[in-house]
Amino acid sequence: MKKTILSIVALLTIVLLSSCDLESSDNGKLDGFWHLATVDSLAVQTHADMRDKRIFWSFQHNLLELADRDFVHSPIFMRFELIGTDTLRVNRPRFDNREEGDPEIDYEARLYPFGVNMLDELFVIEKLTRNKMILRSNVLRLFFEKF
Repeated sequence: MKKTILSIVALLTIVLLSSCDLESSDNGKLDGFWHLATVDSLAVQTHADMRDKRIFWSFQHNLLELADRDFVHSPIFMRFELIGTDTLRVNRPRFDNREEGDPEIDYEARLYPFGVNMLDELFVIEKLTRNKMILRSNVLRLFFEKF
């Protein structure tokens, strides 16, 4: 009887483990939910405090969600790629609208409220810790706090 129960448990364990594909993300400290706290303009050297706005970047696997939790701007999904240890590429923006097939965004101004200025943009990762992230593009420096 004990042998039969152990056999059944072993068989169920094998079936459960083989039927699930676990997808893990290897983005290290980048993964997670980041609040855009401040934005510096490099060209005109101005500083915008964004702490009262609820603009978030969420990284998981190779997908970036740009979200406005005040619901002023529509959520956007982008692909991202870590290049080496100090460069982040974001591209292929799409609106989060399943009913319309997540339409592509081809107008850069839709990305501006989130600190992105190009449809395919590179950011230098100036700082990345468990709690803080600083990204620099050609025109902006973005300061994030982990939420």
